[in-house]
Amino acid sequence: MTVRGTVLFLAAALLTGAPRFAAAYPGSARWGYANCLSCHYNPAGGGLINSYGRQLSRELLSSAGSEKTALFAFGTVRPPSWLSVGGDFSAVQAAPRGVKELHVLQADLEGVVTRGPLSVQATVGVVPEVEGRRTLTNTFASRRHYVQAQITPMLSIRAGRFLPNFGIWNGDLQAATKKLGGWEETYNAEANWIAPRYHLAVSGIAGRPDDPTLDGERGWAASAGVFLGHKIRTGLSYAHKENGSRSRDIYATYGVFGYGHHGYLLHEVDVQHLQTAVGGERTAAWMAYANWCLAYELVKGLYVLAVEEASVPDLGDRRIVSTYGAGLRWFAVTHLELQLRWRKRQLGASSPAYMDGVSAFFHFYP
Repeated sequence: MTVRGTVLFLAAALLTGAPRFAAAYPGSARWGYANCLSCHYNPAGGGLINSYGRQLSRELLSSAGSEKTALFAFGTVRPPSWLSVGGDFSAVQAAPRGVKELHVLQADLEGVVTRGPLSVQATVGVVPEVEGRRTLTNTFASRRHYVQAQITPMLSIRAGRFLPNFGIWNGDLQAATKKLGGWEETYNAEANWIAPRYHLAVSGIAGRPDDPTLDGERGWAASAGVFLGHKIRTGLSYAHKENGSRSRDIYATYGVFGYGHHGYLLHEVDVQHLQTAVGGERTAAWMAYANWCLAYELVKGLYVLAVEEASVPDLGDRRIVSTYGAGLRWFAVTHLELQLRWRKRQLGASSPAYMDGVSAFFHFYP
């Protein structure tokens, strides 16, 4: 297990370090889409997709669908031109240790109001529980809300609560590259410069001053990326965050490598210097962690996946903890994603316990 994990971890690091092998989640990079704003209102990706993204999902991503099914609520409701609305609902049926469990991962509504160069984006949904679990009985709250201004065609600034632009967004805050870095939706101010072939982002992180019960971190982050050869997107990120008892410096390299029109490889490798203060004594350690996903489209909308998550909690002892697996991912119709997956989770891995074994995943966005 140690040898296998070491080989996979080093392979991911080598692939990330070489731009010609870079890869990333939005598999749409293999179709020549260089940045997230092509399809999303959020410059860092994720969340509500725009009208172009909806049609692209129908034409390139889904097995079936029509022009009408790509619209919000399948065209039965037409919002005014200044308003875009949508939502996300996702759940996973798992059976770790033989016990069947249904986990609601997300249940959010989202809206974007646009007036000239200004836009306001906000979600409302259930509050997450431990290990990313969400139940429909929880209190409703807004996980993400911010104001954004488009200063020039390439430069935008935003302020509010959102996930800072760091590394690559794969849609999962429980992934090692997000969870072990302490990433969450915090209050930030951010500038994004997005050109046809490259992007730059600088974020000021203010933590969670709205909730004094949280030991939120403050600091800053920067990210830069390039788009190469019409199929490759790669970049580097750095962040410094701290609170009263902890400080961390995170160095990340990430990428998306599209091969042909049917496959892509996503990966991110982070190295972190973590310092903690306990009982007046301060300790420091270096750690590393990585995520990668290899996907290939068998027929339009149906993908076979191989995934790996590996972490080295302390580079001094080189012990590797991992989660690995395989699955089928099917975009059956526009707005509907289904997955059947198997994963093996090693004890101590950062991924949730319910990811150990066979599970079925459901995701729908109206």
